[in-house]
Amino acid sequence: MQQLVDNATRTSELARTLRDRGWTAVQIAERFNGSVSIRTVYRWLKGDSGTQREADFEVLEALASQVDTQRVANG
Repeated sequence: MQQLVDNATRTSELARTLRDRGWTAVQIAERFNGSVSIRTVYRWLKGDSGTQREADFEVLEALASQVDTQRVANG
């Protein structure tokens, strides 16, 4: 059970990082090529659920990492 909570918490943090950098839920969902709905992204943002697939978590992590890298480069 703890792993599920940690997944939801970390997923929420990553999704919020993107939102805080100006991404919308629609833009985030679009990066998953149809495997993640906008509604799911909203659940992630609220911390109601985490990713169900490891691949989705990896995509979210990579997106947030790119955003942070771009911010440092532009900052």
